[in-house]
Amino acid sequence: MSQWTNQSPEQEKMEQTGRNPFASKWCEAARSAKCPPTLEELLKRVHDLPTLPHAALKVMRMTRGVEVSPREIGDAVSKDPNFAARVLKLANSSYYGLPRSVGTLTEAVMMLGNRTIRNLTIVAATHQTLSQDLPGYDLSANELWKHSIAGAHVAIHLAEAAHYPYTEEAFVAGLLHDVGKLILSIYVRDFTEDIHFFMKNNVCSFVQAEKAVLGFDHGEVGGHIARQWNLPTPLVQAIAWHHAPLQKGQVIPLVGITHLADFVCICAGIGVGTNRVGEDLSDGVLETLNLTRNDVENALTFITEMMDETKDTDAVLLPKAA
Repeated sequence: MSQWTNQSPEQEKMEQTGRNPFASKWCEAARSAKCPPTLEELLKRVHDLPTLPHAALKVMRMTRGVEVSPREIGDAVSKDPNFAARVLKLANSSYYGLPRSVGTLTEAVMMLGNRTIRNLTIVAATHQTLSQDLPGYDLSANELWKHSIAGAHVAIHLAEAAHYPYTEEAFVAGLLHDVGKLILSIYVRDFTEDIHFFMKNNVCSFVQAEKAVLGFDHGEVGGHIARQWNLPTPLVQAIAWHHAPLQKGQVIPLVGITHLADFVCICAGIGVGTNRVGEDLSDGVLETLNLTRNDVENALTFITEMMDETKDTDAVLLPKAA
């Protein structure tokens, strides 16, 4: 049984042989002249992605449920001067409206708070990577970023509604849930015709067709990227399972929040690309989080209004200090 998904005997055979039997069978009948890569072959490209700065990972660990001083956080980020400069630039953006410019990370933490700085460091670490165009998913430059940052906002909104205590983790999960698209895009582009053919003949979502044709989806690939980046296990699970939150008959709360956040952003039409035909909410998610369809509609209204208010600005959207 895979650590990422509940697998059928055919999928277990894939892990043993390195080739997905369904994908291979599909290729025999597909109009493409070549078969998709195995997951093992694909994951070799994980090393092509920029790694998260050590300072960002350290701040994540330092601030998870522990009280730390502004100086401790400032010192951790300052050990990487280039990264610290990016964080300071964001902290001084007009979006926050600080009464004066801050010149040190310690000042920034004191003015904005630990939670905002923690999330800001992750944004500074991933903004450029998540802003590239992904032709395989019909996403132009910055569209994935818009979907990601909107997902982060919605994840916090839902976490608070569900009384989930780790809202900072929800922010990061919402931000990084589609990171697997960065690697998978080139292969999705090569098999676009087959994926759409499968969607048409099986009346399914793009993600379902992606998995059927390639043998895995961008969530699974993203989970491996998150593990390569040494992210905490709850974040690895949230990214890997955000399209399949029901695992072994239960839904892990952070996974459910991430699934809902992605669903809301798709409904809002934010950075949708090829996934215009979305999936419905997975069974058990609302029940696990003690949320209702009305809570989902409120989240949709929340993010739609937020994006409308800021669409004419170039500010990076981040939660302001409480």
